[in-house]
Amino acid sequence: MKNNINNNFENENQKNEKKMAEVEKKSAFPILSVGITWFVCAIFFPITGPTRFFLTALLSYVVYLIVKSKFPPKKIEIMMEPEKEKAPPKVEKTEKTEPAKKENNIRISVPKMNVSKFKNVLLYLLECCAGKPNVGETVLNKLLYFCDFNYYEIYEEHLTGARYQKLPFGPVPQQLDNIINQMVAGKQLQRIKTEYHGFTQTRYLPLMKPDLTQLSAAEKTVIDDVIRQMSDWNANQISEYSHKDKPWRATEDGDYIGYNLVFYRRPPFSVRAYPEDED
Repeated sequence: MKNNINNNFENENQKNEKKMAEVEKKSAFPILSVGITWFVCAIFFPITGPTRFFLTALLSYVVYLIVKSKFPPKKIEIMMEPEKEKAPPKVEKTEKTEPAKKENNIRISVPKMNVSKFKNVLLYLLECCAGKPNVGETVLNKLLYFCDFNYYEIYEEHLTGARYQKLPFGPVPQQLDNIINQMVAGKQLQRIKTEYHGFTQTRYLPLMKPDLTQLSAAEKTVIDDVIRQMSDWNANQISEYSHKDKPWRATEDGDYIGYNLVFYRRPPFSVRAYPEDED
C-alpha cells in the first residue's frame, strides 16, 4: 500500500513538469502603425476640428487591421515551473499494544499454609517447652502467632503460611483443631487435661521429634527468639501482650489478621531494624 502511494505521487510530479502554457506573442508592428498613422495625418491633413480627429481614428483603425493581418500574433508554448513536490503521507503502522501495567509498590500478602511445616514448628515448640506447666493451648496459640508474624516482619516471607483469626482471647491459627486432631490420631501428639492455678487447661505432649530439615537456620532463630522471650509467660500475660500488637489492634473482631500490618509495629513489638531506627 505504501509503494502504491509513492508511485502515484511520482507520476503526478512528472505530469506537472511536462505541463506547457500557450501564450500569444503579439507583434509590435500593429501598435507602431497606429502611431505612424496619427503622425502622418497630423502633418498632411489640412482639416481641423472633430472631423480631423474622426478621419484620423478611422484611418488608424484600418491601417491597424491591415498590419495585424500581415503580422498576426504567434502562439508559443512555455514550460511552467514545476510544482513543489508534496511529501507522501506517512502511513503509520498500527501495532497492538498491551495496556501498561500499573506499578504497585504495596506488597500484597496472600499466605498459603504449609501444613507439613506448621506441624514441625508445633512439634519444635512443644519439644522446647516440655516441662513448662504454663504452656497450655492458649500460650501455644500465641507462640505460633508471634513465630509467624515476627518472621514475616523480618524477611517479608511466610514461615508456615497459616492465617490467624482475631478471637476474644487472642489470635488463633486457622485449621488448628483439624491439624491437632490429625496429629493425635497419627500418634504424633498426646492431648491431656491438667490443672493450672485452679483452672483446667489443655496441654499437648509431643510423641515424635520434629523434622528440623524443614526449618532453615533463619526460621529456627526466629522461633528460638520467641521461645526465649515468651515461653515463661502465663496465658493472661501473653494474651495481654498480643492484644497490644498492632496487627491485632488494627483488625476487626472475627476477621483474619493481615501479615502486612506488622510493618506498622513499634517497639517493643517490632523485631526488625528499620533504616530510621539506625540513624
